[in-house]
Amino acid sequence: MKKKFIFAVIAIILSLGIVFDFVFNIGIIKLAGNVFTPVELVFTTTGSSISGFFGGLGNIGNLQTENNDLKNKLNQALSENAILAESKKENDSLTKLLGFQKSTGLNLLPGIITSFDPTLSSGINVFVDDSSQISVGSAVIADGYLVGRVSKISSNNLNISLIIDSSSAIPASIKSKNVTGISKGLIGNGLILDQVPQGDEVAKGDLVVTSGLGGNIPAGIILGRVSDIQKISGSIFQQIRLDPMVEFSKIRKVMIVKK
Repeated sequence: MKKKFIFAVIAIILSLGIVFDFVFNIGIIKLAGNVFTPVELVFTTTGSSISGFFGGLGNIGNLQTENNDLKNKLNQALSENAILAESKKENDSLTKLLGFQKSTGLNLLPGIITSFDPTLSSGINVFVDDSSQISVGSAVIADGYLVGRVSKISSNNLNISLIIDSSSAIPASIKSKNVTGISKGLIGNGLILDQVPQGDEVAKGDLVVTSGLGGNIPAGIILGRVSDIQKISGSIFQQIRLDPMVEFSKIRKVMIVKK
């Protein structure tokens, strides 16, 4: 209401100014033009600033949209790379397994790990399509290395006792050497090669494999690598520590030697 009143007053003043200027030629119109030009300039400048401000807001919105698009593309690329890496890992594992199967001539049945105790003290649980070809004591292999033996069969579900279990005792030998012993498990501490005479030649880095003596575990499957040797005075046997060849908590697939 106030604005309408002000504009009405201005209109009346301008009208009177035009009349007086026409009659008396005193230059009121020119004066009014000079007076109101700054006002026009202020509104024009303000309008430009407001337009620029909202235009800037629009640009910010566009940048935010582009940023979100880039994030989505990055996440998609990371996901695809993860899938490719996992596929490569499985492909490498399969290639190694096929090579192992060909070199040993073993008849193997695939199994998928369904669960395991984080402490590994209860072994791992495995599902197979057909358990009729498996017996208790059958060797279980992952990536070409021995990881345990079948301890229980229930339908198509198997419980696997790991080689690092304290109850595990597997006849073993050092590859390419006439040295034999018993591989025993140490939960959380790997393996030891027990009952190796002090006079037998053993070196760090030697590979320890199954000897095939007793039980139904084939010979030549790698158990671990010698990491430490101690010869204790007064003892007839050496104390030999082994590092297993696999990380048991990261195994997802295994192969079981058929009977």
